[in-house]
Amino acid sequence: MSSIWQSKCDPRQQKLDFAYKGPGFPTWHRAYVLFVEEELGRLNPLPTDPFSKRDGDNFALPYWDWTGQTGCSVCTTDLVGAFSPNGQLLDSSPFADWVTFCPQRPEFDDCHVCDPGLITSNDRKSPMAGTTLWRKVNDPKLAPGFARLPDQLDVDITLNCSDYDAWPYSMGAGRQSFRDLLEGFTDPKDGDSIILPLPSGSANDVNVNQTNTTVSVAPPISSVLNIPVHMHNLVGE
Repeated sequence: MSSIWQSKCDPRQQKLDFAYKGPGFPTWHRAYVLFVEEELGRLNPLPTDPFSKRDGDNFALPYWDWTGQTGCSVCTTDLVGAFSPNGQLLDSSPFADWVTFCPQRPEFDDCHVCDPGLITSNDRKSPMAGTTLWRKVNDPKLAPGFARLPDQLDVDITLNCSDYDAWPYSMGAGRQSFRDLLEGFTDPKDGDSIILPLPSGSANDVNVNQTNTTVSVAPPISSVLNIPVHMHNLVGE
């Protein structure tokens, strides 16, 4: 870790926590999407409603039910952005110039204050340096771990899991844990541990670079997955 950041951060107290791999994942996820909806509503207030700018309640993110689909049917220029073979968003996408903030950087041990207001360039020496958005969608070369989107049986098994969470409350609880299934750490059909193919994995599969801050969620697809389980926002996080 760079000494300039090391002097400002105690990893025992200030290490970034992206609310994954734990019981707080579903509630954090929904609260985050609601927050983004409100902020976008404030940016685009209704001229006839003097309170819409204050409350941000004139705007709602659309949702995409991707259950059992192959590929990303909403990854088009007029929606969340088409992408090139290497995963970069095309210049014609309205989100092509968006950059990420506060990425997950192992070399800094995720130990830095996440303040987007401090970043003014993509200087890789800064742990808050961002990059342009990119996306890997069912590409065996770019995303070998994400061969498919969850089907209806995956959804049903996940929704019918009776226990919200189970030991070890991170990864590995298998089909004993709704949250473990929801995050994609277990294959709903056979109970085997896997590398993220449920919504976190799918979110990664679809949008893949929310800021490199988590295994999922990234503008502009935000979380295109999950609501209550496997539906996600079309534009969001």
